[in-house]
Amino acid sequence: MEISLLGLSLCVSMLDMVSEDTTVSFLGCSLGNMEVSVFGVLLCVSMLEIVSGICPEGTYGYECGYQCHCPLDRCNATNGCSPGDCDTGWSGMTCQKRNIALNKPTSSSSVYQNPGNAVNGDNSADNYGQCFSSDWRDNSITEAWWRVDLGEMVRVRHVTIYFRKDYKVRRNGIQIYIADTAASPTDGVNCHNVTGNRDGTDIPDVLNVTCSGEGHYLALYTTTVNNELNNVNVPTMDFCEVEVDVCSSGTFGDDCHNYCHCDGEVCDYVDGICPSGVCLPGWTTEKCDTVCEFGHYGANCRMACPKRNCKGDNSSCDRVTGKCDGGCEAGWNGTDCTLKCLRSYGDGCSKYCSDRKCAESWSDSCDQVSGMCEDGCRGGWKGIDCTEACIQGVEYGANCVGNCRARMCEEEVDVCPRDTGRCESGCQSGWKGQDCTQGSLDDNSITHLSAGLLGALSMLVFMALVMGAVCLWRK
Repeated sequence: MEISLLGLSLCVSMLDMVSEDTTVSFLGCSLGNMEVSVFGVLLCVSMLEIVSGICPEGTYGYECGYQCHCPLDRCNATNGCSPGDCDTGWSGMTCQKRNIALNKPTSSSSVYQNPGNAVNGDNSADNYGQCFSSDWRDNSITEAWWRVDLGEMVRVRHVTIYFRKDYKVRRNGIQIYIADTAASPTDGVNCHNVTGNRDGTDIPDVLNVTCSGEGHYLALYTTTVNNELNNVNVPTMDFCEVEVDVCSSGTFGDDCHNYCHCDGEVCDYVDGICPSGVCLPGWTTEKCDTVCEFGHYGANCRMACPKRNCKGDNSSCDRVTGKCDGGCEAGWNGTDCTLKCLRSYGDGCSKYCSDRKCAESWSDSCDQVSGMCEDGCRGGWKGIDCTEACIQGVEYGANCVGNCRARMCEEEVDVCPRDTGRCESGCQSGWKGQDCTQGSLDDNSITHLSAGLLGALSMLVFMALVMGAVCLWRK
């Protein structure tokens, strides 16, 4: 709602801008005030369609995945069509049940009234001139049949027969067949037999039967004679309409008002089972018609919300995506924060392992959370992941432990490279090392030191001898 209002406000602002005399160049063409206004209106309409969240015209339901089979102005973007608004050939609570026999080619054993009348869409049964009837005037007739070519291999589930209301005696004994070929009306599967009293009074005017099978043709067949009292001594049949109903793509059930949400192939329109066994995210069960329970999300609801790595503990858990509202903890990425960083680390996996300045040999793999360099940093860098440079002129060396001011360079203002701290001017007397931090002694100093040590040692020996002589004299 807020987005729609924002879009409307933007449109109004745009139209205000072009309300005065305006000339705009667009793709090399100069557009005057009128053209700009029209262009603005069209752009506004497009924007509002985008932000309104309404399904494209003629579609409805989850992800706008279902087609409306009713006038477009009667198609609700959420619920689809109502029963009274269905297009010709469609029925059911949401107009998703299709009569595939409508206006298909027909044939019959004999003709008294056109066999095509039984698939012309007129099921009122009040106009007998629009019904089918086999011939009954030839006493040599031993069977009667009617057949419709469905035009393709169809998995049939429901068949509806609209009988004439006057000749009820011709209802009993009809057999229904589903066949692959037109070789014989009784080829294929005998899916239902119409049985009742000989006078047909216990058989309804509109007969709905479950007739399960798969085939290219549907046939009604009889050898039953029920009408001897009217001097009709041969099998005959008549009815006004035959409907063969199948569900539209993505729906199933007796009235085709159940919806499946399969990932890939659509569900079987009879039992609703998804062939791949995989549901769209947010749905589960073998029919993919049940939303995820609280705490689960994703395809077949296999993902558990608590196993995400969301930043903070208060994130909601969308049943479709499992999105973490506040983003991911360090070391994880993805909408639902279940993907470990690969060759990267940190918040949003935004830092690359290869960018670190570790002391060890180069590697494009590292700790997904901290990127820690196990053996410390190379010269000139510091930090747990060795990505922070030493402060120029202040510190240097591996992990930046060297102090530029503690060096004993020959020149007091000598530069201090961040990696080595090298004194380019050399070291002051008594100091050595490339950074002049190691004390040193010259040869003369060493000679004087050695002589002093020898003298001190001689004196200690002399004193020891004197003290020994005194002790002996006293004894």
